[in-house]
Amino acid sequence: MKNHDEGLELINLISVTGNYELAVIEGILDDNNIPFVLNDRGSGSAMRLYFGGSIFGSDILVSKRDYEKAKDLIEGISFDDIESGQLEDIDDSDEYDIEE
Repeated sequence: MKNHDEGLELINLISVTGNYELAVIEGILDDNNIPFVLNDRGSGSAMRLYFGGSIFGSDILVSKRDYEKAKDLIEGISFDDIESGQLEDIDDSDEYDIEE
């Protein structure tokens, strides 16, 4: 007999501190149909409700069954480069051919 609760054990996938990080990770998980639970630290959930963000950070939890897939999806993301403005300049001048 198969245990149906096997995949319901939650594991901390990642801890984030900023709203941008949170939105990116949530978007990736949503796009890949991976359910998750957001666990705000301290009074973070009240802060998020009233102020739109939390200084305490949040943990994103996924099921044990989905953990490896979710981890692989977010593995290459580096928020340090985004926040510090060190992303490489993208030359997209040829991408759009706008006639005047």
